[in-house]
Amino acid sequence: MLRQMGSSALGMVMILALAAVLVMQSNLQQLSSGWFNVAGEQRFIRQQVAASSALAWGLRRPWLVAAGWHCQFYPRFSWRACLRMEDEGEEGVMRGDSGTGSLSVWRWVELRQGELRAHSRGWIDYCPLEQDCQP
Repeated sequence: MLRQMGSSALGMVMILALAAVLVMQSNLQQLSSGWFNVAGEQRFIRQQVAASSALAWGLRRPWLVAAGWHCQFYPRFSWRACLRMEDEGEEGVMRGDSGTGSLSVWRWVELRQGELRAHSRGWIDYCPLEQDCQP
């Protein structure tokens, strides 16, 4: 009888060890999925900063004020700023991004006294035009 009691204690230790392994495995899976979320968030933040910087850079550049899309590139940082003026030539929209397939930010702009100026509340997260959103 004494031998049977010892084997039940060994069985309990094995069950506890198995439970600990299962808990550790589930924690590893949660951490792995968390790393993918963090990596995606970092990529979004980098693209947001680059697009905003390209937009700010584009606002300070000289532009051909004509209907249709006109783009300027800053190769050092892969910035691209594009301007599309309306037919009247006084208002338009500017797009900033950091290359093909990256996040874009948009801003309403206007031409005042020969200078391009951004509207104070003109930030847009999407293309505001019904058609012709791609430069």
